[in-house]
Amino acid sequence: ASFEHVSINNIDLFWQTLSMTLQRNTPELFGPLKSLQIKSANDFLNTFYRTQ
Repeated sequence: ASFEHVSINNIDLFWQTLSMTLQRNTPELFGPLKSLQIKSANDFLNTFYRTQ
């Protein structure tokens, strides 16, 4: 997986681009992009926990 398109310019853009990158690289784990709503570290942890 490549994370070169994850932006660190601001926090909102970081979470948006991280979630898009995760979904694009592992759709079998995260499902369709519209269902992946990662907007914070807490959202990320909850989403990651559900995929285990």
